[in-house]
Amino acid sequence: MGRHREFQLEEALDAALRMFWRKGYEGTSYADLTEATGLERPSREVAAHLVHKAVELNTRYPDHTGCLGINGALAASDDAEPVRQALVEFRVAGQDRLRERFERAQAEGDLPETAKPDALAAFVMTVTQGIAVQAKAGLSRAMLEAVAEQALATWPAANAPSSRPHRPRRRKS
Repeated sequence: MGRHREFQLEEALDAALRMFWRKGYEGTSYADLTEATGLERPSREVAAHLVHKAVELNTRYPDHTGCLGINGALAASDDAEPVRQALVEFRVAGQDRLRERFERAQAEGDLPETAKPDALAAFVMTVTQGIAVQAKAGLSRAMLEAVAEQALATWPAANAPSSRPHRPRRRKS
């Protein structure tokens, strides 16, 4: 069990914001954030933080919505292919770090044994990248927050016996 660290919420948020400004949204790793803020979060809080931060960062400036790393490199000329490929590799590395974090959460009992850390990492990356695309397309911050909450509602509960829904048995007549 990790030791409890006391912290000031505003100081932690300021530290995280400075890290995002310094390295960018795509360039900031979970390790960067925990080092900057001194916080370690349970897996759902990690996912919730990333998804909500994606909404905030991609809608912060109404005239410049979305994410340059997503919007600017999905399709590129032949000359820009190395840049596009570097961004793909960067996103894959971020997903790998999330998978590792979720594997640790599973080992610590914060995620059920039935959870799939690789799928959860891909899920979080897909949602955050989709938020960037939809922000660029003009979805409102309020709608993106609703999307974020909907996505997070599917997060597996810790120590859940199974990811399948419970179905009551039918009584024999």
